[in-house]
Amino acid sequence: MRVTVLGPISAVSDGEHVAVSTNQRLLVAVLAAHAGSIVSTDLLVETLWGDALPAKPLASLQNLVSRLRARMVGDDLALLQTRPPGYGLMLDHESVDRLAFEHLLARARATTDDQLAIEAFDTALGVWGGTPYAEFGDVPSLREDAVRLEELRAMGREERLARLVRFDAGRAVAELEALVEAAPYRERGHALLMEVLHRTGRQRDALRAYGTYRSMMINELGLDPSPAMQQLERDVLANTLEAPHVDASGSTLLVSASADRHNLPRRRTSFVGRGEHVEAIGAMLVEHRLVTLGRRAIRRRRLARRPARVDRRPTHLRARRRDDRTARARSRRLDGIPRRTRASSSGAAGARQL
Repeated sequence: MRVTVLGPISAVSDGEHVAVSTNQRLLVAVLAAHAGSIVSTDLLVETLWGDALPAKPLASLQNLVSRLRARMVGDDLALLQTRPPGYGLMLDHESVDRLAFEHLLARARATTDDQLAIEAFDTALGVWGGTPYAEFGDVPSLREDAVRLEELRAMGREERLARLVRFDAGRAVAELEALVEAAPYRERGHALLMEVLHRTGRQRDALRAYGTYRSMMINELGLDPSPAMQQLERDVLANTLEAPHVDASGSTLLVSASADRHNLPRRRTSFVGRGEHVEAIGAMLVEHRLVTLGRRAIRRRRLARRPARVDRRPTHLRARRRDDRTARARSRRLDGIPRRTRASSSGAAGARQL
C-alpha cells in the first residue's frame, strides 16, 4: 500500500485507489499523519464531522472504515488495524511519502561530503508533491503537522543551498536569489546570498542584498535585521568572512575572520594580576560598545588592553581625558573600577571601544 499526503491525498492498494470519497480521503489523511500508531475514535469522529455529528457517530465511523478496508487487497488488509482506542495504519517510511521525506532529509543532513549531501537533499526534496494534506490542510488535527512539514522543507532547501555554497558558489547564486524571492521573510536565505556574493568577489552586490532585506524588514514589518545579520554586514564591509563550516547538526555556519583585527600595540611584557578587573571589563564589553575607565583606575591603558587581547574580536582603543569632577559625577563603581558605559555610534561599526 502506498499513501501520499504531500499534495493530493491518495491511498493505492495493488494499483487501485482505495480512498474515493471526501470522508475516506480525510480518514486516510488523519491515519497517515499518525502512521504506525492508533488514533482514537474520539479524534476521528471530531475530525470527520465536527459539530455536524451523524445520529450514530461510532457506527458511521465503523462503516467508513469498513468501506475503506473493502477496497484494500491482499496483505494490505492487515495494515489497517482496529485496536483500542481506535484505528491505525501500520505503515513506515517506505509506504508514506511524509515519512519518506523526513527519513531522506535526516540522511542528507547526516552526510558529510558536500556533493553527496546535495544529491541526498535533492532526493528528499523530490518526494515533495505539494501542500501537505492538500484540501485538508486547515483541519485542526492536521494543521500543526502541515506547518511542521512546510518548515522542514524550507529548512531542507536552505541547508542544501548552504552545502552548495561550499561546493559550487557560482551555481548557488542564482538558486539563492530565487529562494529569497520565494521566501522573503526567511533570514537564512538572505544571509547565504550575502555570503556567496561576497565569496565570489561581489562585495557591492552583497551589501546591496543586505540593504534590500533591511528595507523590506523595516517597511513591511517595522523590524530591524537581527544582530547576526547586522554583524554579517559588518564582516562583508571589513572583508572578514572565512569559509563556512558545518556543525554537528549539519547546519552551515558563517565564520568571521576578524579575530586579530585591532589597533593595539605589540605587547612587550606579560600582564600579571587584576584578573577580577579584567573579567569585569570583559563582561561590560558584551553589552556595551564603549567602556570608559575612571582616572583612579591604576595603569588604565594596560588594563584596558588586556580584555581586548583576551576577547580577540575587532577592537579599537581610544584614550580620552575628562575633567575630574565630570568623571566622578558620571562614573559608577563595579569591583572597585570607576567607569561609565554607554552605547556609541562613533568609531568602527561593531568595534569594542575602551
